[in-house]
Formats: sequence, structure tokens, C-alpha cells
Amino acid sequence: MKKDKRDDTATLTALAHRVTPAYVRMLVRGKRKNKEDIVSTYQNICEAKNRWSKQTK
Repeated sequence: MKKDKRDDTATLTALAHRVTPAYVRMLVRGKRKNKEDIVSTYQNICEAKNRWSKQTK
């Protein structure tokens, strides 16, 4: 059975803020109190990935 590869955005954000990727995912989903700096980093990485992906098409 093939496993889907997870997006590494949460991992990159976690490394930058010294938290776990699971914690970042909980913040993004709204299951933990919002830490604006971590969520902001996550969103910036997502935007950069989207821009890069559009440029490569």
C-alpha cells in the first residue's frame, strides 16, 4: 500500500520555531491557541511554494 507523502511546510516551520511539526499542524487547523508568528511563517512558506510552482509551469 502506497503512503502519500506529507507536505513539508509544517516541518520547515517547526524547524524555524523549534517546535514539532504536529504542533504546527494543530495551530494551522485551529486546535491550539493561535501563535501568530508560527502561523505567519507557515503562510509565508505556503505562498512562496505557490509562487515557485506557478513559475515552473
